[in-house]
Amino acid sequence: MENNKKKNLTLVIGVFAVILLLTGVSVAFFNYTRTGDANTFSVGRIAFVTREVKTFNLTNVFPISRGTLTNDPTNSSIGTYEVEIQGDTDYDGGIEYLVTTENTNVTTTSGTDIPISIDLTVSNLGTESNEYFTARENTNASIYKKLVGKSIVGDQRLLVGYIVQNPTLGTATGVNGKITIHAFFDEDEIAVSDTYDGTESAQMGTTNDWVNGRTVLTTTEWNSLVSSGISFQIKVEANEGIWVNDTLDNIMRTNAVMDNIQSTYVSASTGINFGAVSSSTNGQGVYIRAGTENKAYPITYYRGDVKDNN
Repeated sequence: MENNKKKNLTLVIGVFAVILLLTGVSVAFFNYTRTGDANTFSVGRIAFVTREVKTFNLTNVFPISRGTLTNDPTNSSIGTYEVEIQGDTDYDGGIEYLVTTENTNVTTTSGTDIPISIDLTVSNLGTESNEYFTARENTNASIYKKLVGKSIVGDQRLLVGYIVQNPTLGTATGVNGKITIHAFFDEDEIAVSDTYDGTESAQMGTTNDWVNGRTVLTTTEWNSLVSSGISFQIKVEANEGIWVNDTLDNIMRTNAVMDNIQSTYVSASTGINFGAVSSSTNGQGVYIRAGTENKAYPITYYRGDVKDNN
């Protein structure tokens, strides 16, 4: 009897072991799994576009007075070039853009550079700021500054502008305006003569007073423009943030004083007396040469006792 019990117990243990081998042992007790909502990155808005509204291709032009722009704006010797600028951004650094001339052809076949006189007007591009390069650091307003005088003499900068961040993100509230450029030959800048070399001799009868500082072309040089022409292109470049560097010429001009007027270190109402030495009453500092202030590159110079050579 005892042996039968042992056999039966052994049989039961054996069967249980087989069941464990067949089913395995689970140690998991509890689990909770959940997938949440999608995570989305939304990009900030940035938009900038320019459009050429009107370009010109003039023929048979002659020098005219600047007053013609007002008195006879449709004169055939005046070209009108228009560029629309539209832009806005959510970027907190804003957008800065630069308008320049490039591929400028203003040289005669004999090598004389001819000034192309221009009149540049701006509408709806923000507020004009003479202190642009300082004011833009505040990044709180759309502003611009004209960088050109009254003529183009090569590849140069015309205008720089800054577009402030949209006050309401995703809503376009930047600028939507236009730059208009009137181009012409100014009779106050160009003279045509075959009898001028500065000597005022019997053979060269054109006087210095008549030339009056203008660029002089011979009739051959002037007539060569019929075929070679004068031309330039307008380039507009925009980037995020502040990226346009101020120029030394502009820095000089910003701090310069006209040399034909009374100023801090010039006591005479007629300006600097160049026949006398510089002094605290006859000029010391940075000045603009009178008569060049409206040119593309006014003459700026330092006058005074130079202690070092900086």
